[in-house]
Amino acid sequence: PSEEEIAHAIHRLRPGKAPGPSGLKADHLKGWLEAALPLNPELEPDRVKFDALVELTQLVFDTGELPVEVPWQILVLLPKGDDGAEFRGVGLIAILLKLWTSIMNARLKAAVTFHDSLHGFTSGGAWGLQ
Repeated sequence: PSEEEIAHAIHRLRPGKAPGPSGLKADHLKGWLEAALPLNPELEPDRVKFDALVELTQLVFDTGELPVEVPWQILVLLPKGDDGAEFRGVGLIAILLKLWTSIMNARLKAAVTFHDSLHGFTSGGAWGLQ
């Protein structure tokens, strides 16, 4: 992926979510991007962290291999029901996995066109969801 593709995927990440095992949040990646490409021309760009992210992302896409720790999750049990006797699990995954999934999803959406009658829940499909 190009820097622009990675930057676009970072912009699509939702801020304020709980971090995965690495402790990295979408807010961190957004901060690295803002530091690398400051909107204020008077600020000196700090590209160290963003360039490392770009290098790692390109390595993952070139080799097709994920770092061992990336698929790890933190399992959080949330109470379900009024009595609190039942629980449902939520897995907190690494933000890097979300970033790379976002890039792959954008590429797939650009490459594949589905007929509206096959998928009712697509944007603008039979159900009218936007």
